[in-house]
Amino acid sequence: MEQLIVESTMDGVFCGWRQEGYFKLENGEIWEQISKEYKFCNLVKPRVRIYRGKLLHFIEVQGMDGRVQVRKVSP
Repeated sequence: MEQLIVESTMDGVFCGWRQEGYFKLENGEIWEQISKEYKFCNLVKPRVRIYRGKLLHFIEVQGMDGRVQVRKVSP
């Protein structure tokens, strides 16, 4: 079962999914994409939700289909 752990807004422009991409949120957290998925877009300050699964974290971005695996970099 997944648990919602973060609801925030991306800090700046979101250009899509790319391996080893970093996502800075307005709450100060930085998350790194760890799945190998690519999809490009151009969204300004989209809303995001991060969920914790049994072993992994996933990010959903408003305006994008699907989600990708992430890990927290800071803080």
